[in-house]
Formats: sequence, C-alpha cells, structure tokens
Amino acid sequence: MGACLNDDNQIMIVTEFASRGDLKHCLNDIESLAQRIRMLQDVIVGLHWLQAYNIVHRDLKLDNLLVAEDYTVKITDFGLSIENDGQGYSRFGGNIKYSAPEILKERFVNKNHNYAYGERTDVYSFGLIWWQVLTKKNPFMDRPAKYPGKEGLVKFILEGHRPPLPKHWPDSLKTMIAACWAQQQNKRPTFRNILDKWEKLT
Repeated sequence: MGACLNDDNQIMIVTEFASRGDLKHCLNDIESLAQRIRMLQDVIVGLHWLQAYNIVHRDLKLDNLLVAEDYTVKITDFGLSIENDGQGYSRFGGNIKYSAPEILKERFVNKNHNYAYGERTDVYSFGLIWWQVLTKKNPFMDRPAKYPGKEGLVKFILEGHRPPLPKHWPDSLKTMIAACWAQQQNKRPTFRNILDKWEKLT
C-alpha cells in the first residue's frame, strides 16, 4: 500500500489491483458460503484496525469493498472518513440505506447538521453488509409500498424496521446481527466484540 497526490493535490491511497472489482458486483458469483464468511472477516479486521486509530469510515457499503483475485477484501473510498474526536461532524455522508438511525433522525427529522458519528455508526452499516453478503439480497428492497422513495426509506428505518433474519440461521448469529443494527447505538457491539465472538458465530 502507498499514497500519492493527484493533479488537485489530494492524497490518494494506492493499493494492489483488485481484479474482481467491488463486492456489490461480484457477490452473486461467489457461491461458497465459507468464502463469503472469510471475506466478511477481512472487513471486520479492517474496521477494527481503523477504530484502533479512531477513524470512522462513514460510507460503508458493498461498492466500497474491493475484492482481489484471491478473494481478499480491501476497504476503500475514505473520502468521507473522519477522525473520531467526539465533536460530531457537520457534513452528512454515506448512503441512506446504510446510515444509522440516529444520523437519519438528526438529518431528516431534527434538521440538525451536527452529526455524532462514531464507531457504532460504522457497526450499524456493517450489520447490513453482513446480512447482505450472507443472503445475497439488497436490504430494504422488499419494504411495504406505503414507504416509497427516500422519505419512505428513512421513515421505515426510523420506525425500527430491519431486513428479515432467516429462521434457519443460528440464534447466536441472528442475535449479533440484530445487535449491530440496533436502534440505539449504545446497544450495538464494538468491532472488537464481534471479532472476539467471530469463530462461534461462523
């Protein structure tokens, strides 16, 4: 890994070539559940490393997870990332679908522009990624018709609705994913918590 400046003097991260593209576009081709679980572990390890340096990604989604030839996953696109200094951040970032409810509430209900991003906002996003990688489904696409468009999606999430967890999944797995996308951020685990339990969950 390295770094360089582009023509506008912006710092750019240089990584090895990810020949399989982003996870969004190659997920359906990965039939092996064990392989997908290993890829999720790559993401967890990377996010735990970022948290150790107080970095909040803020834009976690499958589009920003690049896949190498050997299926190793690299977290990318740090354009919205911030240092977690506890002071909040004035710019809304990320995809609504993956944004934590406390951020959506401040942005769309309270019209507040000082959002308290932290590790657990990334944990929420990872919970949705976790579900998506295991099910190969797009979260919230099957929500009821009475929640149309962007406004409907925000309302659906703020009411506490989440994608359905398959009944055949182990209870421990369902419990951890549900904890990741808990409505209250203090109810969500840390990435360290998830890593510590990873082997038992998978």
